[in-house]
Amino acid sequence: METVIRIIRIIIRAVVCVSFAALLVLLVVTLAGAAGRSVFGAPMYAAADLSHLLLVACMPMMAFALMEGRFICVGKFVGLFPKWLNTALEVFMGIASFVFFTIVGYQLFGRIGSSILYGEAFLYTGNPIWPLYGFLGASLLACALATIVYVYERVVRGNAENGS
Repeated sequence: METVIRIIRIIIRAVVCVSFAALLVLLVVTLAGAAGRSVFGAPMYAAADLSHLLLVACMPMMAFALMEGRFICVGKFVGLFPKWLNTALEVFMGIASFVFFTIVGYQLFGRIGSSILYGEAFLYTGNPIWPLYGFLGASLLACALATIVYVYERVVRGNAENGS
């Protein structure tokens, strides 16, 4: 299982590097769009379409945050619960998250075919939308994998380290 966890971590970190680059490009596009609109009086119409695409490209950062445990913590509140209840809640929420991410990611992959069939495209640029569905679906499936890593490390390793 350790090898699988290590492989999942490598995959998610590689995808997150792309997400960080997308975030930087999103910053530049947003600033250029705002400057074009307010300073030059000429809006950059493609900025809206490009921003949507880049925002979706940032989604894998959620998987990284989940895998690394870097999200809002309610430790003071759940610290009042007994350890067995905390563990049960972590497992339940991990399973629920895994199911959600997997179902929605799979559904987004299903939208690719209909998007191609009906020729869905962005409003201003006319670029097809189906790659957006594919990337977002892959991002959510990465979140599902990150959920496995998170639950495994918090519950299985946590119990082993605590001698439970």
